[in-house]
Amino acid sequence: MIFEMAVSTSIMTLILGFRDDNLTWQLRLTVDRQDEAGWTAAQKQQLRDKLVEVTRAAQPKVTAGLA
Repeated sequence: MIFEMAVSTSIMTLILGFRDDNLTWQLRLTVDRQDEAGWTAAQKQQLRDKLVEVTRAAQPKVTAGLA
C-alpha cells in the first residue's frame, strides 16, 4: 500500500508499506521540487510507479506479494 503526504506544493513524501509474515516494511521517499508549481496527477502517479519499481528491484523476495 502506498500513502502520499503532501508537505507543500514543492515537497511530497511517498510511503510504501507492506507486510512479510510478521514483519512490516516501510520505505519513504521524499521529493523536493525546485519550483512551487505543485504536482499534477500524472507526476504523482509517475513517482508512485517509480517507487514501486525501484523497491521491487532492490528487495524482490520481500516485495513478491506486493500488488
